[in-house]
Amino acid sequence: MIMFSWLPPLQQGSATIGASLLFIVLVFLIARVARLSQPLSLALALTPPMAIAVALERGFASGLI
Repeated sequence: MIMFSWLPPLQQGSATIGASLLFIVLVFLIARVARLSQPLSLALALTPPMAIAVALERGFASGLI
């Protein structure tokens, strides 16, 4: 059987994406149960991942990372 060296990192990335998606859905549902409006719940759920993405992008752009 041929082993591909790129397969394990690809699977690890998909696990991270799955966990991130689960976190976003969980925060959204908690906000909805707390009776927040749907747009506000979505904004609340997407704020932490977007903050991390912006911080990483700026870090890469400035050469800090």
